[in-house]
Amino acid sequence: MTAASPLGTCLLAKLREAFPEREFVEPVEPHVLVSIHSPHPDVGRLDIDDDGDELTAHIGRFAHAHLGGHDDLPDGPARHAAIADDVVAWLRELFADRIEFYGTGRAGGWGIRSGKRRGWLSRWVFGARTYVWSGPLDPGA
Repeated sequence: MTAASPLGTCLLAKLREAFPEREFVEPVEPHVLVSIHSPHPDVGRLDIDDDGDELTAHIGRFAHAHLGGHDDLPDGPARHAAIADDVVAWLRELFADRIEFYGTGRAGGWGIRSGKRRGWLSRWVFGARTYVWSGPLDPGA
């Protein structure tokens, strides 16, 4: 893990506190703050980019999520803490398999699992497989 900004430093501290059992791997690209491998090889790696004013999570080759923002707060420790808290909450959902994602490598998406199967248009455009952090879901799900 590397700290690229005050926001990055705040996030890293919160990640270590919230997920002491997780193995964070050294990022391979300089813009990546932290990387975490999925337990399933088809999912790959989660990379969190430090964009300075927000964080972007890239889920394998599937999709990305812009996390944070909090334009209602002035830049500083309170804003950084709010963004880091959002990321920790999002990661709790991801690690608990309550977020699903899909994609072709060129385009994809993610959302909170609803228990319903993705629509035919989504499956046609983004591929039939749907994944969670622990691996692919049954295609009939």
